[in-house]
Amino acid sequence: MKRPVILVSTPDAGGIAAWWFIKLGVALAGGRALRATPAKSPPLCTAEGLIVSGGSDVFPELYGQQPQQKKKTGILPPRHLLKRVAGSVILPVFLFLLRRLLSLKQAPRHDRPRDALEMSLITQAETLGMPVLGICRGMQLINVVRGGSLHQSIADFYEDVRHPHTVLPHKRIFIVKGSHLQSFFPYTSLKVNALHHQAVDRLGTGLSVAARDEAGVTQAIIDEKKPFFVGVQWHPEYMPQHNSQRSLFTCLVRHARNYGRYKENHETPAPDGKQDNR
Repeated sequence: MKRPVILVSTPDAGGIAAWWFIKLGVALAGGRALRATPAKSPPLCTAEGLIVSGGSDVFPELYGQQPQQKKKTGILPPRHLLKRVAGSVILPVFLFLLRRLLSLKQAPRHDRPRDALEMSLITQAETLGMPVLGICRGMQLINVVRGGSLHQSIADFYEDVRHPHTVLPHKRIFIVKGSHLQSFFPYTSLKVNALHHQAVDRLGTGLSVAARDEAGVTQAIIDEKKPFFVGVQWHPEYMPQHNSQRSLFTCLVRHARNYGRYKENHETPAPDGKQDNR
């Protein structure tokens, strides 16, 4: 079978660094990434998998709340950041600097056209049985689509536990015992990056918590009844140097390839010449 196509949703403006690194992650896993934005989105039927990437906050009215003023989380102090960077390898430092360089323009806090597009894509992918990976905002939106809600600010959760806000893997998370996520990571815990200030609150229908951090904040969600329907709070695309993070893309592409085979075997020509997916 040809390389499976993974549709990657991004904003119209910005998100270039995330797109490049997600594209790299998909390519290393054996797939081909296809970008979708609110202004220009290829039909989902042209793909075998879906990635909903990170970015602006999900509009609160979608989960029954009004926008709140942002609170600052425990950002890693500059002196500690410099110490960590000095002790890191070249690639993480390069990723950090590149992301900063490509993120100079302030992104809008809310992006309602993007909310609409990605909610539609998630719903369609579920209907089709297509594998889905949500990254940061993408995980939060998956939860909202399933009827869940979000904490608009997680600052209060980190009064006693440090919450490093960094593209480097300095945040410890713990995989929930027995979760299907353990099949992706051969560890009970691992270190990830952290670029979020919101998180899952009330869990959506059919979802379960697959990972938490030291403060108990949800770091991954999963639908155990589906072959691959996963959301992670961190950004695996910015850690291509770690096998554990590349494995997320590898698993997604593997399931996309399986979905592609199924789709090929269940598409028959309809009387009007269109394809009928059964």
